[in-house]
Amino acid sequence: MSLKIKTFLKIHWQFILAFILVIWAFHRWFGAGMITWGDWWPESIDSYLGWLKPNLWSNSKELGMNMLKEFSAPVWIPSFMTAGWLAHLFNFKYEWIEKIIWYWPYVFVAPISFYYFWKTFFPKNSHGTLAGILFFTINTYSMLLTMGGQVNMAVVYALTPAVLALLKRYVETKNIRTGVLLGLLVTLAISYEVRGVMLMTMLVILFLVFFWKKIGFKTVVLSLLWYFSIPILLNMWWIIPFVFQKQTELLPATYDQAKWVVESSYADFAHAITLFHPQWYDNVLGKINPIPPLFFLIPLILIPSILWSKREPFIKFFTLVAIVSIFLAKGANEPFGVIYIEFFKHVPGFSAFRDPSKFNVFLALAYSTLFAFLVDQVYRLIAQNKIWRNLAFVILSIMPIIWLWPVYNQKIDGTFNLIQKPTKAYQEFTDALINDHNFSRTLWLPKKQRFAYFSELHPRISLDSEIHSSLYYLKNKAQETQDALTHPLSEYLLQDAGVKYVVVPDDDTQDIYKDYHSKEFYQNLASQTPWLSKRTDLKLSVYEIKNPEDIVYVRNNWFFVNTFDTDLVSDYLKKQNEKLGLVLSDYKNAPEVSQPVSKDMPYLFLLRIPDQVEQVANGKDLVNQNHLANIQEIDLNILRNEPSTFFIPKENIDSFEWLKIDNDLVSLDTKETSPWNPNFYEIRIPAYEVGWHKLYLKAKVGENLFTDGQIDADFDPQSQYCVSTSMNEILSNTQTVPGGFDGGQFLKMHSLANPSCFSRYIKIPNNKTNFHLEFDYQYKFGEHPIVKVVESGGVNHILNLKDFYPQPENQSNRWHHFEQFIALAPGTKTVTVSLNMEPAPNFNQVGASESWFDNVQFYPNSINPHEFIYWGNLFQIQSNLDPSTVAIKKISNGQFQATISGTKNPQIVILNTMFNPDWSATTSDKSVPTHLKVNGFANGFIVPDKEGTYKINLDFSLMSRVPLGLAISLTALVALIAILIFSKITNLKQTKNEK
Repeated sequence: MSLKIKTFLKIHWQFILAFILVIWAFHRWFGAGMITWGDWWPESIDSYLGWLKPNLWSNSKELGMNMLKEFSAPVWIPSFMTAGWLAHLFNFKYEWIEKIIWYWPYVFVAPISFYYFWKTFFPKNSHGTLAGILFFTINTYSMLLTMGGQVNMAVVYALTPAVLALLKRYVETKNIRTGVLLGLLVTLAISYEVRGVMLMTMLVILFLVFFWKKIGFKTVVLSLLWYFSIPILLNMWWIIPFVFQKQTELLPATYDQAKWVVESSYADFAHAITLFHPQWYDNVLGKINPIPPLFFLIPLILIPSILWSKREPFIKFFTLVAIVSIFLAKGANEPFGVIYIEFFKHVPGFSAFRDPSKFNVFLALAYSTLFAFLVDQVYRLIAQNKIWRNLAFVILSIMPIIWLWPVYNQKIDGTFNLIQKPTKAYQEFTDALINDHNFSRTLWLPKKQRFAYFSELHPRISLDSEIHSSLYYLKNKAQETQDALTHPLSEYLLQDAGVKYVVVPDDDTQDIYKDYHSKEFYQNLASQTPWLSKRTDLKLSVYEIKNPEDIVYVRNNWFFVNTFDTDLVSDYLKKQNEKLGLVLSDYKNAPEVSQPVSKDMPYLFLLRIPDQVEQVANGKDLVNQNHLANIQEIDLNILRNEPSTFFIPKENIDSFEWLKIDNDLVSLDTKETSPWNPNFYEIRIPAYEVGWHKLYLKAKVGENLFTDGQIDADFDPQSQYCVSTSMNEILSNTQTVPGGFDGGQFLKMHSLANPSCFSRYIKIPNNKTNFHLEFDYQYKFGEHPIVKVVESGGVNHILNLKDFYPQPENQSNRWHHFEQFIALAPGTKTVTVSLNMEPAPNFNQVGASESWFDNVQFYPNSINPHEFIYWGNLFQIQSNLDPSTVAIKKISNGQFQATISGTKNPQIVILNTMFNPDWSATTSDKSVPTHLKVNGFANGFIVPDKEGTYKINLDFSLMSRVPLGLAISLTALVALIAILIFSKITNLKQTKNEK
């Protein structure tokens, strides 16, 4: 036995030593505590327990998530199920589940995978084993993946050498067992990260093409058959539903825009060729770190590799891989950066790689191979001198440790800084949610914290994501996050979204408020919101909303409809008999409605603005040719012959002189403070006949809210802010452009010189006072933008963007966008708009600073009436709801049964999760055909002719496709296991017979 051990150690000692050094590098992952950093956010055990069987729908994620929404999402379901069963059977805590499934696999798989690869490709070159394993497992790219929380990609990276080795073994032996193992390993990789497998596939195809003459066409086809067929068969359980779904999105929206490639191309040619990740080792997004001189030794391995490639075909192959990947890893940067952009635009599947650094997978494997081969060859060249041979071996083998010394002296943080547990304040709120057995959502303001608890029963949503995408009508601009609470419809729409808790998080991890307002700002905002009540029993800033809706509820007096048929909605209102109804519409999908001026405000279906603003001549209000029009004409659609109400913000009431419906004057003197929002006035109007009417809004003299004038701009020779000699060039690229997003005139400055300041002298149209200023900017860390608007009357507006939003180092050298409303004093004739950086850089040379402005726009604010006036019966929403009860039975994440009692026609049953056309509703006798998108995101089903008590089944219909696919996948898995067992038995018999 001791002889066998000695023989084993003699053969594998380099692997064992490398494995120990790898464990040393990652030893902090084996300690107690939770791992969370960067892209890795902690889950909750309760969310995992919802995955004890295959599900294609999750209510715990976002506002509800179709797991087939993107091609990469369903492959994670097996990992979620594994986590769920570990928690269910063994009561594992989350901190151990995340390590077992995601983190520890990299530590064990990476060295084993490369060792298997090296023994397969270079069985006679064992002296490079230690160096190769260390270089592959511990380099700046692999460490940035692991410390940044991109562990799914890291595991696929670790599996890549083993997959390539199995492919080589198969093309040499044609062994069925090897083909099966190849397919199973690819399937395992897919369950972690699809994009990583796409990279792996590129490498496999490149290998087969490079050696196809030696391999043969038939073997190439068989290799690809094993490679693709087994993963397809084992994933049929979700592929079949994916093919049949009505709504498919292979990649997130805007993911294929080329601008993301430019913004994500952090590595230049020097960073790429040295395999030095620009963010090593502090891992600050956007920060470009200089390359230490020692790293310039790395590309020198290409020189002997090119010489050896004549006699070593595999070295020739990996030299080619290294050269190709150097140009891919630098992305859009020169030289030949345009090639990557063209690939991104036109090569199918390439748009998945807007982050070019992922091609470091190729480069790291190629460099590891070439470096290991170099060590082996040096060892052989000086083999006769034992001292120099061993010294060279030791120095070269430990070079990966020297290059990555911050790993071993524990200077790196990220996922290596284990967090023992959430703070007491978060744990206290988590316990409160666990003890709340009714469905409700939690809104995190402005964004969720890493320890924000969530489950299928208590989903979390975030102002910076879900509100800004699905509930976009509750915000004005991305920066103005407070609109989610101050919008007139916020209370009702958040109630309907099932939001019970609004939380202003503690920033324990220092990654929440750096891009938003301060914590105190949001606390004050929530405290001043009348329909929020603070939970004084919790240390965390938690506020409650009364009466949130459940996952299924009934509405029979009003709803916010996004997709509808006009006749259907009108018919619905007519059937309401005595009930007053308010139907609001998303302007994007309203066939009867022209788009409003401001795209970020809600559109009332009952109002229609003409495409072009009309100047109205009516009696004494004849428009003087010397003045701008101050009357807006709007089409008003009356759908019910009932009284209704205008809602006007108090701050804007003085801008209006009168309102008219047809020829009837609506007196503003009848205004009363609204009981549902004290910041608004209510103005009651009598009943009108059903149909289209004219609504006229008359602004007071000098306000001119509704039309735009021409603005003229010239360079200001008196400006003390910009002394750049490039101003003539800037001016030549400046133009006054008609038809901006609001249809008006605006000043647009775009300079190829990317100036770091600009100043304009602007003539103001008569009586225009409300303006919009917006621009893009980059800043060098330590500098921040200053905006100065000087009116002809001497009034100064000074905006220091550092006061609005911090300028952190990790956001420097990237483009940002800023918008600000500027209210000028009445009678202002001219303004000087100046943008500068402080402290001021040297402007004597174009491009002298890394800070600059671009796409500067200054235009009159064309007021959308919906920012100032709302029409409807909001004050009667709560009082008109028919008493009804809904008993909900949850069968699975994608299936609910509701027993509804006490309702009257007409009614809409709302499933309070993300709208998807594959949700369906059936009653006892028939399906419900009318499926609407309501409340901005949810599923609404208009149920005809049902009163009293009845049952309705709500199903994510794609789940019905799972059994067939699951049967195929399980059958294939059993067959593959049988092949492996039979093959092993056969091999054992052959070995026994040979002996």
